[in-house]
Amino acid sequence: MPTAATDGLLLYELQLRSANACDPLLGTPEQRQACAAKPAPEVRYLATDSICAGLADLERIRLGTIDDLLEPTADPTLGITLRYVAEEVGANAIWLMPPFPDNNTEQLPDPCDNLGSPYAVTDYFHLDPGLSRACISDPSACNSNAIVQPLVDQAESLDLRLFLDVAFNHFGRNYRFYDLDAAPPDPGLSEEQRWDFDATFDTALLNPNLLTAASLTGPSTGIAQAVADLARRCPDMQPAERPSAVALWRWLTETERAAFDCSANTLERLAPSFYAGADPARPSTGPADTYSGPWRDVRFLFHHEAAGPARAASLRLREYLFRILNFWTAQGISGFRLDHATESADGLSSEVWRYLIAKTRFYAERRGQRPPIFLAEEFSNPDGMASVADLLTEGYLFDATARGRSSDGNSVAAALAKTARFGGQARVLTHLENHDELRLTEGAGLDFETGRIRWAAGLAVWSTPMLLTGQEWGESERLHFRRSSLLPGRFDSALMADWQQRVASYRDYITHWRSPAAALLRSRAMRTIPSATTTQLLLVAKWDGAGDGLLLLHNLQRQTASGQFALPPDVAGQLGLDSCGRYRLVSTARDRELLSCRPAADLVRAFTLLMPDGQERWLARFEPCDP
Repeated sequence: MPTAATDGLLLYELQLRSANACDPLLGTPEQRQACAAKPAPEVRYLATDSICAGLADLERIRLGTIDDLLEPTADPTLGITLRYVAEEVGANAIWLMPPFPDNNTEQLPDPCDNLGSPYAVTDYFHLDPGLSRACISDPSACNSNAIVQPLVDQAESLDLRLFLDVAFNHFGRNYRFYDLDAAPPDPGLSEEQRWDFDATFDTALLNPNLLTAASLTGPSTGIAQAVADLARRCPDMQPAERPSAVALWRWLTETERAAFDCSANTLERLAPSFYAGADPARPSTGPADTYSGPWRDVRFLFHHEAAGPARAASLRLREYLFRILNFWTAQGISGFRLDHATESADGLSSEVWRYLIAKTRFYAERRGQRPPIFLAEEFSNPDGMASVADLLTEGYLFDATARGRSSDGNSVAAALAKTARFGGQARVLTHLENHDELRLTEGAGLDFETGRIRWAAGLAVWSTPMLLTGQEWGESERLHFRRSSLLPGRFDSALMADWQQRVASYRDYITHWRSPAAALLRSRAMRTIPSATTTQLLLVAKWDGAGDGLLLLHNLQRQTASGQFALPPDVAGQLGLDSCGRYRLVSTARDRELLSCRPAADLVRAFTLLMPDGQERWLARFEPCDP
C-alpha cells in the first residue's frame, strides 16, 4: 500500500533549465531588462557535424537555475518559484526533472540539441553546476551541491516535498563514478544477509558525505589503502581525478584493478561490467560491447540476477544505486520519480526496486525522516511495480484527453475506471500533460477551460494529480528539454494579463480536493454512471462504505446540457439510499436543489440532470425528504 503521505499529494513537474529561462528580446521591457541581467550559464552549441536553423534563437536564451526557485515572488511573470507553486498553484510536491550533469558532447540525437538529455546522467552525486549561480560566477570554487540545503529549507517552510527524477535502467555515456565516504559493501554477503539491514547497518550511511579530495587524507584505513594502491598504479594521475578514481578502485574486483586504465575516467571504460553487453543478458566486457537500446546518448546498466560473476555484477550495481537514493534522501529529498522503472532487456525488475526502496526507507527511518515516496513510470511490468512503488503513471493521460480521437464523457469515464486497476496497491498519477507530450491546447484540441475540466475529473478518483509547469495558465508550447527552451506564455502579456484568475481556477479545485470536507473525493470507492442521452456530462458516484456518499456531475464542454441517468441498485445502496425512501439531490454548497423529492425506485429507473452554460462541476448528496 502507498504511504499515508500520498493522501492529498499533488505534484508539479518542473524542468529547472526551462521553467525560468528567458529571452532578452521577449516580454515586457521589465522582463527583458531582468533577463539581460540574469545570472545564467553560457551554453555552447555542440552538434558541430550538423546545421541548426534556429541556432541564434537557442544561444540567446538564458537558462534557469535552482536559485531562481528561491526568489521572493509568487508572480509567474517574474519567475516560477517555490512560493508560486505552493501559494498560487496549491501543489505540495515538486517533481524536478533530472538536475544532474548529462552527456551533452556525443551521440546527440538532434541537430538543434545544445544541452543533451537530462535523462543521460553522467554523475548522480552532484547537481549540474550550470544550475547554481555560485558555480556560474566562479567555476573554480564550485560546489554545485551547496544550493541543496537552501532549496530544501525553503521547500520545508512551504510544506513542499521535493522529488528527484532518476533513470536507473541506464547511465549517460561518459558516466563518472563518485561514492560516499563509507566502506563499499561486502561482495561476499548472501542475499539473506543483504536484506538484514540491521545486521549490515553502517553509521557512515546514516549521514552520508561524498568522498572528496579532503577525504583522501583522512584516517579511514580502507581509503588510505586505496589511495596508496592507486598512487602506485597511476603515479601521474591529476589531483582532480583522484576522488573519483579512489572511489571506484574500492569497488573493483582484483581482475578489474589489474586492468585499470590510468588514462580513463569514465565508468564504461574502467568497469564495463556495470553495464549490459551487446547481449544484454550478460555484463559488458568493454566500451565496444554495448547495449544502448533506442537511445544513442546512454548505455544500459546490467541488472540480471543470474549466477556467478554476472550476479555479483548486478548486486554491486544495486548497492551503488541504493547509495545514490540514500544520499539524496539524507539531504532532504522526500520522493523519487523512477524513469522507465523496469526494463526486461537489461534485467531491471520490480524485485530490484523492492530492495532499493526498502533499504532507502530503512535508513530514512533511522534518521527520523518521513519515508520517501516513489513514483514509477512503468511500461514493462506495471502490476509488479504496483506492489513496491507508491504511485504509477498508468491509465489516464491518453484516455482522458483522447488525443487524436473523440474526447467525451465515455473516454473520460474509461480513464477514471482504469485508475482502479491496481486494487489499492498503488495510486495512479492523473495528469494530462507531461514533459514527453504535446500540450493540451496543441495535441488534444482542448482549450484552457475544457482541458482544466478533464484534469479536474481526475480528482474524483483515488489518485495523485499532477500539473506540468504552465498548464495552469494555458501554456501552448511543449517542453523541449534537449535544447535551450523557455515557456513563451510567461512573456505573453495578453495571455498572462489574467494569470491570477486562470491559476486560481486550478487552485480552487486543488484546495477543495485536499480539504477534510472532500475526503470522499480521495477515497477508493467510485463508479462512473453513463448517461443514456448525452456524452457531454459525466456523473461519478463516490462513497466510503459507511453510508456516506457523493455525486459529482462534470460538464465537459461548459455548455448547457441535460442527461438522463439511472443509479445502479448496488450504487444506490452504497450511497445510503433506502429502496422504500424518498430523496432529493442537493449541492454540497447548499445553494440549490438539483433534483426534487422522488422515490428511490425512480432514481434507480431514470432521472434527468441539467447543467447550465458556464457551469463546470456540481458536487451533491441525496437527502431524505417528505412526499
